[in-house]
Order: sequence, then structure tokens, then C-alpha cells
Amino acid sequence: MDKFNPHSVGFLFVVISVIGLAVIPGLINYLNVKHTSPAGVNLEPFPRVANLVAAGFVLVVCVAVAFVRGHPDRNLTGLVVLLLALIVPYIFSPALPGAADLVRIAIAVAVFVAVWNIAPSVDGLKWVALSGAVFGAYSILGAVINPEHMMFQAKSTKALIADVNLAGPFMHSNVLGIYCVLALALTPLLANIPLRILTGLIIIATIVGSASRTALVATGVLGLWWTICWFRSVVSIRFAGTVVACMCAAAVAAIPLLGLGSKTLSGRGQIWTGSLKAWHESPLVGLGLTFFKSQRRPELYIDYEYIGSGHNLLIQTLVTSGLVGLCFLMTVLFAALRSTRALVVTRDQIACFGYLIVFLAVSTTEAVWEILPNLELFPVVGLVFLVIIVARRDAGQLQDGILSETHLHD
Repeated sequence: MDKFNPHSVGFLFVVISVIGLAVIPGLINYLNVKHTSPAGVNLEPFPRVANLVAAGFVLVVCVAVAFVRGHPDRNLTGLVVLLLALIVPYIFSPALPGAADLVRIAIAVAVFVAVWNIAPSVDGLKWVALSGAVFGAYSILGAVINPEHMMFQAKSTKALIADVNLAGPFMHSNVLGIYCVLALALTPLLANIPLRILTGLIIIATIVGSASRTALVATGVLGLWWTICWFRSVVSIRFAGTVVACMCAAAVAAIPLLGLGSKTLSGRGQIWTGSLKAWHESPLVGLGLTFFKSQRRPELYIDYEYIGSGHNLLIQTLVTSGLVGLCFLMTVLFAALRSTRALVVTRDQIACFGYLIVFLAVSTTEAVWEILPNLELFPVVGLVFLVIIVARRDAGQLQDGILSETHLHD
């Protein structure tokens, strides 16, 4: 575990600031506006101010961290890969990025450079796991005190418990569920076992309360991975994690290409078919990052409701940034897998392989590749990939395999 040092403190401030930017404006907004308000409702004035303040705070923190004396074991290649994955889709987009986009990109670059400079250990991602429990507890308690502002729908046909359909500080109940399941995958990083159990229970209760089927399925997949890890005395975690992650990646690519019916998976089959037809118009560079927001094509409607997403990582990437964007995304995924395979502390392996597996399981039916800090899932997507790829290799970990089966409970 990291000692209390400037790099650890700096990383904690980065985590707090990016979580604040991604979640706090929505948290404030949904204390004033119900989730069931008409689609497209704008942030209230105070949340807009909070958004600006949070963005400024992120910039100040990241600039300060970027200029401290860096860690000697910095991964410049990993930083370049992530920056290219961020910037290239905008370069090849049919429409030039606007001023707001440039500000968001600048903030993302600041976060990337700051984290790269201090090269935190993956152990630092325990703060992300704890954030899932914090927002989960907030959503559950808020549902008791002020249910109208915590529920995505007052009457939900997919609720598992009465009419409970938690969304909490997030725009949609699916977002809350996905945030929590991705945070749940990182709970093995919590060395304190009672805290790990409590965090896991709160997060699981929140996932059930959100009634997000995607998150529930991903939780089942994560449970399967943890079961495999119990047999680590006879099965290599590195080998098993690689195999399961590759199987999930294959599912992300295969399921939308199977020619599924229009009603499959709540209409996702229709979305995938329509999106692939649109992609054929510009297969190399795609139709732009704003395609799903700006072009309301008939095939992207389900029951008269417009679906502003490709609902799959592969489909979303192909449509928005084409084969070029897909190449950079695959490079990021490969870099994350390679970095995870290089880990030698058991709980780090379990957490990071579990995270990649859950991310890919979720990406089968949802497009959750969010690497701009203002997006709600950035703390559990962009930030986590960033840390996994640029994380330092502590001196004790350089002797391959020495720590691999001894530090799960240290």
C-alpha cells in the first residue's frame, strides 16, 4: 500500500476533483429537478455554476500536480496512447470541435498529464471503489427521505423491489447501476476486509435498487470471476483473467453482428442494425462524435423514443469515429490488458482483471467509453483506464511473480 506522500495526496485530490466535476452538478440538479422531468431539461442556474467551479478546480489541481516533481517510473508510451485515443476522433470528425469541446479536451489532457506525472499505484483506485459506496448510500438514504428526486421513474416495470428504480445523482438509473458495478470490481483493492465487505454490500444493494439489467448481469459475471479467483492455487489469475477478458471482448464484437431481431434486448437489435447501416456511409472515419445527438434517424427510435446511443462499444465507436477510432480504442484496451498482466500483487490482479471483464460485459449492451472528465462515468471509466495504463511498478513488484500469491489480504 502507498505511504502517505505528496504523490499519494496529489492523486487523491485528482480523484476527488474529477468525481466532483462528473457527479456533483447532477447531484445538485436532481435535488431541484425530478428525473422524470421532460427530456432535455437544462441544468438549473446553481448546478451550472457548480459545474464551472468544479471544472476550474480540476484544472487548478491537475496543473499543480503536473508541475510537482514526477515519479521516476513514468510510462510515456501509455500517456501517448491515451492522448491519441482522446484527440484523434475529433481530428477526423466531419465537424470541427466547438469552444466547449476544446475546453473539455483541455481538461482531459490536464487530468491525463497530472496522473501520468505522479504515476500512482493501482492501489489508489480504492478511492474510486469507495465512491461507489458513497453514491450508493446517498441514493438509498435519499430514496427514504426524498424518493421523488432519487427515483428515475415513480412507477417502473423493471423494478426488482416494489417500485424502486434508483438513479440518485445520475441522469439515469442505468448510469447509477453501471457506475456501481464498475466500482464494485475495484473493491479487492481495499485491504481492510470489513470495509471491503461493507462497501461491496452497499454497492450491490444500490445495483439491485437501480434495477439496471446491464449492471445486474455484469455483477453476475464479476461474481463468476471472483469464484475463479478462489481457485488461484491451481489456476493462474493472469491466464484466467486474460482468457475471460478476451471472451468478453469477443462478445462485445459478436453479439451486435449476429443479425438479432429488432425486439432483441429491449430493441437494441434494431439500434445495432440501423447504426451499422449508417456506419457504411463513412466506414473509415465514421460520422462524427455528435452523430447520435444530432441525427435523429427513424431506425434509431424504439417505441417512438429516440435512443441517443449505439448501445454497444463496437457499434458506438464504428459509427462515431470509424475504423480509425476503433484502432485507437483497441490499442487502449490492449495496453490496459498488458499492464494488468504485468501486475504481481494478487489483489491488484483480481481487481484490475475483474474491472476489465466487467467493463467489457457492460459494453456489450451499453456504450460507456467516457474519457472526458465532465461525463458522469469518467471516474469509473476514463480515470481507471488511465491509472491502469500509466501506473508505476513499485520496486517490490519488479521481481516477477514474487508477490503474486501472497498479498491479497495484506
